[in-house]
Amino acid sequence: MIGRLALVLTACLLPLPSAGSDPVQLFEIALERHEAGTFYVRGRLGEDLETELLLDTGSTYVALTKDTFAAVRRQAEVVHVRDIEGTMAGGRTLRVPIYEVPLLELGATCVLHDIEVAVIPGATRNILGLSALQQLQPLTLSLEPPRLQFSQCPGRSQTTAAR
Repeated sequence: MIGRLALVLTACLLPLPSAGSDPVQLFEIALERHEAGTFYVRGRLGEDLETELLLDTGSTYVALTKDTFAAVRRQAEVVHVRDIEGTMAGGRTLRVPIYEVPLLELGATCVLHDIEVAVIPGATRNILGLSALQQLQPLTLSLEPPRLQFSQCPGRSQTTAAR
């Protein structure tokens, strides 16, 4: 039932092609469901750093652990953009550096460029937040099977779009 509802919502949320235009092309990223009920996306940062990102629509930024960021920084040119004061889920306020990372590939479908990432002190997982997801909109989340579908992909990888 949930899967069918997601398909109906997808059809309602995506723009309809105008007469004579190409049909809307959908891209798809498989999500992995973990035991806690959270969803993760396989991705690649920089040239070849494979990682797993927690899907979190409540996070303003893609957030990286210090270790992941250090690995990205060793292989790709990152640019410090600014520092912000961030309020964490528990209410704690931290000064958080924001960097621009040149490449984030999601699944084997989509390559995003110049993504702003936050490097969160004490973070234990990498997070896929709105600074990346906004580039894919409109998008839909399907829980059965777990996946993201979207119509925008600024830079596609060599894998073809889902049909």
